Amino acid sequence: MSVDLMSAVFYLGLPTGTKAVLLALADNASDSGHCWPSQELLAIKTSMTTRTVRTITHALQDDNWLD
Repeated sequence: MSVDLMSAVFYLGLPTGTKAVLLALADNASDSGHCWPSQELLAIKTSMTTRTVRTITHALQDDNWLD
């Protein structure tokens, strides 16, 4: 878990669902920002469907939030 990344996400002006997925990613990230959680795990952590998580992660990639 990267506390620094999670703390930074809290202050971003993102929609609620997007912020929840980004927080879940940060919760699984190393301090260097690397993480590989499954869509199923992100869905559990965010109380969303895997389809919604997939849609949001694709949008995060398109907006250059994720590498």
